[in-house]
Amino acid sequence: MKDPNEYYEQIESLLWEAVELIEGTVSEKEYQLAAEFIEHAEYGLAADELDALVMDKGLEYPEPLKSAREMMGLDSEE
Repeated sequence: MKDPNEYYEQIESLLWEAVELIEGTVSEKEYQLAAEFIEHAEYGLAADELDALVMDKGLEYPEPLKSAREMMGLDSEE
């Protein structure tokens, strides 16, 4: 069985990559909210927030976000 810590570390890394990709295209408040969810290991909330930001702003869907959502078993709106 895969190490649970490794699984969560990979999800967290992917979510940070996604946040970095949309930084500058969203407001500081939106960026900070997503970052706060990641910092507090609220990965599902972070993924949902990022998904909503990407869709609302019509941004290109970040591949790391797609990968993280797939790992967590979440569907994206993409």
